[in-house]
Amino acid sequence: MNMRISFWQFFRLVFVVFSLYLMGDAFNRWDGFSYHSSFAEFIPGLALALILWSIVALSTAVIIWILLKALEKISDMAGTGVRTDHILLYTIVFIIIGALVWEGKKFLWPDVTTTKQIKLAVLISVSLLSILIAWSLRHKSQRWINAVSEHITPLVWLFGIVVLISVPIVMYQLKTGDDDSKKVSQKVISEVKSSKRPNILLVTFDALAAEDMSVYGYDRQTTPFIDRWSQTATVFTNLHAASNWTTPTTASLMTGKRLWTHRAAHL
Repeated sequence: MNMRISFWQFFRLVFVVFSLYLMGDAFNRWDGFSYHSSFAEFIPGLALALILWSIVALSTAVIIWILLKALEKISDMAGTGVRTDHILLYTIVFIIIGALVWEGKKFLWPDVTTTKQIKLAVLISVSLLSILIAWSLRHKSQRWINAVSEHITPLVWLFGIVVLISVPIVMYQLKTGDDDSKKVSQKVISEVKSSKRPNILLVTFDALAAEDMSVYGYDRQTTPFIDRWSQTATVFTNLHAASNWTTPTTASLMTGKRLWTHRAAHL
């Protein structure tokens, strides 16, 4: 009986994990996208993401597989008997224990600041505990991986079919998308040329939360220059983002329009 995991089994695991992550991100994107566009307009972008993400999953699986096989070869030369499935089991155990420790810290001691020394000590402890658990369960690793591989077979087929369906959707969008972009660009240019407005300098910061700015009450002096500027400026304290990601939100900042009006929903 062959007790070594095959690349096909490993790729199936990676492909399903990547696809599930993409589905979660797609639901998050749709939460903001649904306010200004239809689901039919959302599909082409999701289809392209599925194709590209599948390529990333394949590339990642190949790279990790090569590294795993190299470690297995070194193990065989050293006579330790560590196989690919052992390393995968250790990785899974390490991720689970690490996630439990991380979530436990946020739940039990959310306000406690940890130093680099403490973080290093926790990392070493989690690594050693993971090695101990994985080594004690090493004889069951192949059986568990085979069981997981069998149970995720429906997901492999489901995501595989979805990727195949995505190919003609993306090809159709590429053929018709250029014409739509030209129409939108011509409309925007005509609006800009016909308007008489003052020159405005807009300075934006991406991924800067108000809760971390001293000008909005944060206890540390994180924005000293903005604090001084705010003394003679108008400070808004009740703002809401137009969307949940950068492109449409910035378009709303620059145009003063709602998302369903300017429709800047794609990168």
